[in-house]
Amino acid sequence: MKFDSDLIQNSVARLSASVRIAVKAVMHAGEVAQKADRGAKTKDGEGHRSVVTQGDQRAEAVLVEEILQHFPKSARILSEEDADNQNMLKKDCPDGLMEATYAYIIDPVDGTAPYGSYLGNWCVSAGVMQHGEIVGGAVYAPDLNGGMLLVSDRERCVRVIDPSTSDDPLNLFGDFAEPVLPKNATVFFGVDSMLYPSLTKLMPEIAANVRVTGIANSGILALAQVACGRITAVIQTPQKAWDWAGAYRAVLETGRIFSFFRLVPDSENPGTDKLVEVGENTYDFDAFKYEKRNRLGYVAGEPAMVRRLMRLLPRKGYARTNPETVSGNWK
Repeated sequence: MKFDSDLIQNSVARLSASVRIAVKAVMHAGEVAQKADRGAKTKDGEGHRSVVTQGDQRAEAVLVEEILQHFPKSARILSEEDADNQNMLKKDCPDGLMEATYAYIIDPVDGTAPYGSYLGNWCVSAGVMQHGEIVGGAVYAPDLNGGMLLVSDRERCVRVIDPSTSDDPLNLFGDFAEPVLPKNATVFFGVDSMLYPSLTKLMPEIAANVRVTGIANSGILALAQVACGRITAVIQTPQKAWDWAGAYRAVLETGRIFSFFRLVPDSENPGTDKLVEVGENTYDFDAFKYEKRNRLGYVAGEPAMVRRLMRLLPRKGYARTNPETVSGNWK
């Protein structure tokens, strides 16, 4: 079954204008990305895991164009890819983000590696912020099981349109966050979490107590699956804001939570970081700055499972394996 654009527009008609714009933008950008050249190139000055494609660049251009078509003067945009536009905020210090009436935190292609390999676990996303609060968002995964669209709006239901799961392409999701028994749970690790030996040591214990474990190559898409109830919880080390903002409201509106933390240098153990809890569903302006020390990690999902996993995470001893220094060891 193919997406019915009229049905989609009708289904989101009661949502706020800023969220409807996000829906239109991510769907258009996703369609462009599907048709673009997916050949991956390493970003200047970065390692082999940090790549960009023609799809990233074209999708970003579409997202920016769609947003500014409706808010040419007032919209502010924060993005992973650099763009030459007066409405674009600086990644290092996005001054004006928290004060903006309409701000969009966009990720043209989240999961560039699977996207470049023609796998389905990538998406386009846009988080909607008003006066410092993330009030909604849209996540579109066009290659996932025929396509999935997740839309969230403050104090409104999350809508999931997924032709693979229903004859009716519109599924209305309410509160799914009932406690999940560990033996029935699905827990995913963010792909970047695999670079921390202190976290990978937890995998045997977690795998022995839950039904399914997995690796999330797209952080946003994993959060979308959390909101849909397909993933019970996801553990993610500190990420850039566009790697979680687009699905933030969806997670909350389905009764689930974020438990945020930062990894900061541990003065007692040079060369390692310690975990400092930020709080549940709590973010600050620094979280939207590009510099690594400002980024938030999180456990997100069903509340009881999130709190169980947070207690399990080590508080010290975080030493990241740097793929930019070890790459090339395998021949």
